[in-house]
Amino acid sequence: MRKFKILPLLLLLLTLATSAAAQKKTQKTYIPWSNGKLVVSEEGRYLKHENGTPFFWLGETGWLLPERLNRDEAEYYLEQCKRRGYNVIQVQTLNNVPSMNIYGQYSMTDGYNFKNINQKGVYGYWDHMDYIIRTAAKKGLYIGMVCIWGSPVSHGEMNVDQAKAYGKFLAERYKDEPNIIWFIGGDIRGDVKTAEWEALATSIKAIDKNHLMTFHPRGRTTSATWFNNAPWLDFNMFQSGHRRYGQRFGDGDYPIEENTEEDNWRFVERSMAMKPMKPVIDGEPIYEEIPHGLHDENELLWKDYDVRRYAYWSVFAGSFGHTYGHNSIMQFIKPGVGGAYGAKKPWYDALNDPGYNQMKYLKNLMLTFPFFERVPDQSVIAGQNGERYDRAIATRGNDYLMVYNYTGRPMEVDFSKISGAKKNAWWYTTKDGKLEYIGEFDNGVHKFQHDSGYSSGNDHVLIVVDSSKDYVKKDCYICLVTIVAGQIIVYTEAYEHTKIKITISNSLSGSPATHRPNHGKRTAGRMETPHYRRTLHGPFRSNARWHALRRDVGSGQRTPPVYRQRYRTSRYLVLGRQYPPNAGPEIPSVRMRMAGKRSQRAYGMAQFNRLSRNRRSSAWAFHHPRHNRERA
Repeated sequence: MRKFKILPLLLLLLTLATSAAAQKKTQKTYIPWSNGKLVVSEEGRYLKHENGTPFFWLGETGWLLPERLNRDEAEYYLEQCKRRGYNVIQVQTLNNVPSMNIYGQYSMTDGYNFKNINQKGVYGYWDHMDYIIRTAAKKGLYIGMVCIWGSPVSHGEMNVDQAKAYGKFLAERYKDEPNIIWFIGGDIRGDVKTAEWEALATSIKAIDKNHLMTFHPRGRTTSATWFNNAPWLDFNMFQSGHRRYGQRFGDGDYPIEENTEEDNWRFVERSMAMKPMKPVIDGEPIYEEIPHGLHDENELLWKDYDVRRYAYWSVFAGSFGHTYGHNSIMQFIKPGVGGAYGAKKPWYDALNDPGYNQMKYLKNLMLTFPFFERVPDQSVIAGQNGERYDRAIATRGNDYLMVYNYTGRPMEVDFSKISGAKKNAWWYTTKDGKLEYIGEFDNGVHKFQHDSGYSSGNDHVLIVVDSSKDYVKKDCYICLVTIVAGQIIVYTEAYEHTKIKITISNSLSGSPATHRPNHGKRTAGRMETPHYRRTLHGPFRSNARWHALRRDVGSGQRTPPVYRQRYRTSRYLVLGRQYPPNAGPEIPSVRMRMAGKRSQRAYGMAQFNRLSRNRRSSAWAFHHPRHNRERA
């Protein structure tokens, strides 16, 4: 039995090491502290680097990383975090007193006396911690160090004097590392063992002047309740926790009213109303694939759309970033290592789960617009707002606004809240970072509902920008080519002056025919027009390419399934439809050449070859605009 558990892990590690080596060669690493150390911005809402570069915190909860992963596993995990856009990894430095890592080494060999902690010839507990911190630094990642978890402190395993000694040890060891963010506390209320937490914090701050510090509180509480005025606390942190509406259980002195448990934006508003105002973040929200309420494995599990909701609600309410969590990853479940809260999936498989891979789209979005002027502003929502899941939440700068809508319910938005007589508007899909250009609008109140309709988890962001600004480009388009029963149909949403040329060549005779759209006719209920005024933006990468759909167009259907299922839009245009010349038993090649404007050269080409005459097939064409630049 042991053999079958160990061999897959060994094979995995070999694969991981090879993969990581290959990745290093192909991806340039962004080192954020090259812009200077992290500081609080002047307006007190955000973090920035000393040279003024904004810092959007995208955290990952790798709580048991120091205890459960070896060097190779740790390196691989940190690499994957980097590649998914995370920039802060939150870890438990000590989970117990003492803690033991995967190498069988203990964190304390002589209690809180660290004088002889480094033993010659021994790869000790703190050597492994050093490795993790420095490996993360090479990848441009900060380590959010929870110095010691709250439970051993609450059980009396660290007194005030020991806290001072431990803080001195940590500060002296790591004060010169560029990528440290200190966490005092660890899932504990600030009024439990307060003297110990104060002693730990002040002893670190007395030595280390280079790094920011916060307090990680218990679920459904915020550090602002106890430490907002503490000189050592640079920013507030709350833990919105894992409970759905109505799961209070009577076990907490919550700062929010009953039956609002999922409204994590309430913690943001409460923290930012305090004086002095300090930046705030949800440091532990609900985790992907963890049970509602945490402790009952029979409960439903939180999914990717839930973690997106928590993220956008918090950030749009005013948080300076967000932290993601996954049930299996935070415990690093693997063969031979069991987990709590019903987690069974190996951590390395959980890296493929959708929520883990979708958080980067939030970070990209926030870094696209002027960063420090952004404020929460619910007055952007005109008329009656919804409650709970139906609540739209708005944020804006001087010349842009964004509204997050979790369910796709109709909403009214006041465009006069930002500058400009004319405004451009887009839909932003939170699960894949796609943009869909809606059009240009005058000032005033406008009603919006995404074409995909009303349902929980059908979340989008409405983006509105002063038309004189170019934060988001609209000079791109998307086309769909379908072949149904020998008939070639081209669908598009393209901006005005887009030029699309379709060349059809018979696979048998090789004779070419160029087909241009028919204008002024209706085909299958859709208007063909010479003016291509709509744009549907694709998933933007540095390389524009054609992507084949895995879903075919069914016979007799008037619109492609991809439109009905993902966009449900009636705004696209049928540019043309034509049977290939001299159609034989095979569909000929279909080539498309595309350009953004009449003066521009073609951006790309797609081709279908040797398809059965009756086979149904389709493909998307994406063009990459210059938007959503990932700055960090």
